[in-house]
Amino acid sequence: MIRYLTLILFIGLLAGCKFNKNQTYRNDNIPASIVKKINQLDLKVIEAIQQDDTKSLESVLSDKLLENVGQNKIDSIFKIVSRTLKEKDFKKKDQFYVENANKDVSNSIFSGLKSEDDYIVQYKAMNKKMFISILLPKSTEDEQLITLIYGLYGNEWKLNIFQFGQYSILNKTAIDYYKIADAYFKSGELVDAASNLAIGQQCLRPGNQHIQYRKEKDFIDLQKKVMEEINKTYVFPLSVEQVETKPQIFNIHPQRVDEGNFPMVRYYSKIDLKDTLRLKQENLEMQKCIGKLFKGIDKNNKYIFYRAFDELPDGTYKYRKHYGFIQKLNEN
Repeated sequence: MIRYLTLILFIGLLAGCKFNKNQTYRNDNIPASIVKKINQLDLKVIEAIQQDDTKSLESVLSDKLLENVGQNKIDSIFKIVSRTLKEKDFKKKDQFYVENANKDVSNSIFSGLKSEDDYIVQYKAMNKKMFISILLPKSTEDEQLITLIYGLYGNEWKLNIFQFGQYSILNKTAIDYYKIADAYFKSGELVDAASNLAIGQQCLRPGNQHIQYRKEKDFIDLQKKVMEEINKTYVFPLSVEQVETKPQIFNIHPQRVDEGNFPMVRYYSKIDLKDTLRLKQENLEMQKCIGKLFKGIDKNNKYIFYRAFDELPDGTYKYRKHYGFIQKLNEN
């Protein structure tokens, strides 16, 4: 899906590492004259994205960016991004101005060192003077992060790096999902812990290799712990012995609907899918015991979705007939 797409334009650098010292200024501490110039360029980039007009950026894109990526690829990327960000207003999440002792050096810029939401911007600095603009759309629950990294060439700022990626899903960032999952894991609610991590994974790297949360390692470590515990606790396909027909659950994953993400339980049923009355009775019996099979799943969600299949998956991609049910639960 387009909202999960991360698009990257980057400059490949072959220069060896150099010793570097840099001075970094953030947001209100950046000289106003520099901010004014960058804001004008940011606006030009946003307008070009929304109008799918890369020609208007000829004076903004650096020669190295054009050389390494190519105009055709830039055009195709802008066309895709334009579909998602058309008609959206933007706000500035963060800005950084960096003065390096040398050029062609690695920069690691910290947004902070205290908050769980703090992140690190990592990139190769082509220029002694660099500027990072991080933008977010206004009034949307699925935010797309735009990262623009400029370098100063003589007296002109040029765009060296452009990235587009998922920052939040349903108004929650990867770190928000991590904190929710951690609480579920500590209470033994493994399915909901795994579901929240699966959603959070989609926005864990909103700037791809250039933006990394300080808590990323904790996120990945929690994923490993949850999966290890799930593998110890369950063996799939899981036969539901409490139901006479013994349906076999083979997969649970988060399902996105207008109201949010909720569990989708996929299972194999021996009942003919055309016999909807017997299928419904079997599913109602499953609904009664689903909370005993998977702790918390019937307490933490407004809905649980079910799909009954007439065969177990064999690892191949093909359409499989199924029949669906919705279990509506008490409001949380």
